Amino acid sequence: MTNGRADRNFCTLKFLFGVATHKGYFIIRQHQTMPWQATDDFRLVGQSDSGTVFEQNIILSADDGQLLKARRVFA
Repeated sequence: MTNGRADRNFCTLKFLFGVATHKGYFIIRQHQTMPWQATDDFRLVGQSDSGTVFEQNIILSADDGQLLKARRVFA
């Protein structure tokens, strides 16, 4: 299993889909140009040292039509 944690400069579709292909997980800052679509609204999931934490389900879209379900987390 591959686990990735990186800066938003590594937030490319090739990297994210590659991690998912190998049944891995990632926590990464979202890059401004990342193509995604929300499938629901943000929902409250808890508290952290920096404040309230919300998450949202999204779908990432690759140029070749591949789709990847993911979650956005906001604190």
